[in-house]
Amino acid sequence: MLEKLYKKDALMKQFALLVFLQPFIDIYRLFVGNTVEVAGVSLVELINIILIIYLAILFILNQRKWKTFVPAILYSIILIIYLLLHSYNMLQFDTNIITGTSINVIVEAYVIIRAYVFPIMVLYMLLYMRTSEECFLKTIVGVSCFISCVIVVTNLLKVSYISYASNLEKNEMIHQNIIEWFTKNPPMDLNLITSKGWFYSGNQIGLILLMLFPIVIYYAIKNNRKRTYLLIVIQVVAMIMVATKTAALGSIVVMVIMIGLLILFGILYKKWKEYLKKAFVIAIILCCSILLVQVSPVKKMIGLQELSYISGQEEELKSELEDFSSGELDTDEFSKFMYKYYYIYGIQEEYVKLFPVEKYPEFWLSVISDENKSQANFRKFKKRIYTEVEKENANPKDEYLGIGYTTNFPYLEKDIIAQNVWFGKIGTILLIGPFLIIFIIASVKILLNMKKKFNMFNCILGLSICGGLGASLLAGHLFGYFFPILIFAYIVAQLFQEVGTDNKDVKENK
Repeated sequence: MLEKLYKKDALMKQFALLVFLQPFIDIYRLFVGNTVEVAGVSLVELINIILIIYLAILFILNQRKWKTFVPAILYSIILIIYLLLHSYNMLQFDTNIITGTSINVIVEAYVIIRAYVFPIMVLYMLLYMRTSEECFLKTIVGVSCFISCVIVVTNLLKVSYISYASNLEKNEMIHQNIIEWFTKNPPMDLNLITSKGWFYSGNQIGLILLMLFPIVIYYAIKNNRKRTYLLIVIQVVAMIMVATKTAALGSIVVMVIMIGLLILFGILYKKWKEYLKKAFVIAIILCCSILLVQVSPVKKMIGLQELSYISGQEEELKSELEDFSSGELDTDEFSKFMYKYYYIYGIQEEYVKLFPVEKYPEFWLSVISDENKSQANFRKFKKRIYTEVEKENANPKDEYLGIGYTTNFPYLEKDIIAQNVWFGKIGTILLIGPFLIIFIIASVKILLNMKKKFNMFNCILGLSICGGLGASLLAGHLFGYFFPILIFAYIVAQLFQEVGTDNKDVKENK
């Protein structure tokens, strides 16, 4: 019985099951959160930990060559050394700089292992397995179909939660469904008509849908049936409902690229008429999507993103601000001013509490006096705060070892920058590097053997990976989040497997 469990075919299906379970676990997380714990670990996290350890045991039993584990052992040794150095450096952080800082070495190690090391383990195991194209496509399409249908159905029934309310206590149902986009005026707060279904994070689910989308399109054109094209339509609608720029605008970019790939491979496969018909179908869906975006909340939100402050009231306070800027700054008076009017300058309350005005009056004065309104872009604004934190802490080792996740510094929403802040350059290389290295190796293999490796399926996988990386660089929420990074690892491993096998040449329609 045990031998059947760790046969390669069985392992392949069990890894697929791990991926397929994630949307269900995410729904559980939304409704139950971390209220249920076992030994201090939330049930949501415990389920994934048990599943990965279980798969790791089966993987070890499956391996007959112990050389397989040499890279893993070397990586583990380097990681342990890094964790020790990182923990020591983190303990040197001045906890008085950021309000609420509570450095915890054990929690820090747990976060790193759960959010980064476990996905790397999954990637490593998948690299030594052979996941069939059929199993991979069914898993990806199944996950995508479930997520998209949940978002669309809950939106139509108006039982969906709004996209930008990740905290359970702040979750609120949508005020308008997609039909009412056309029939009613939008509410003052456009967030109230964004829709993430019953999933925990709109940003994460938008990123996941973006990575899955090229593969869903490939599946549709490969099967070339009406119902498979319907999957594309449902997913596009879901991505626009989520209303993040990553999802809504990303769907349009992906379809444009897919049309180009269909034309290219139609010529290469000498099936240009067949592929042109498929490209035409995608083009029709693309045009309808662009029209839908015009009435969607994301269109209106993009237009208003720089208007995060009340310009009229700001003008009224201009004379007071000039008084603070001239002469010696009265810290007490300025603190009272900031705590009373911070919202007028587009600043959220959490940041004036996190980085107290009374401690850093000069910094806050420079922020609200900035004509470029850096606070209107929260990602840029948080990076500006970190620059000040870095200056205050004055520890050159932070650049290489990081200040730590548990220092309570807010997530910067640009993954590479965020990882550099928390874990330093060394930590970033160790925790993100394996995914990038595998992708680069696969890409080089394709370039070196274009005749055999340059095919439609590999290009689709590459597009999914690039979509994930691009969104990660611009909007974050990939690295350090188990659900999206697991999907990413699954796709990266599949591409590596594809270029490592004896594929037939480009003339064949893979």
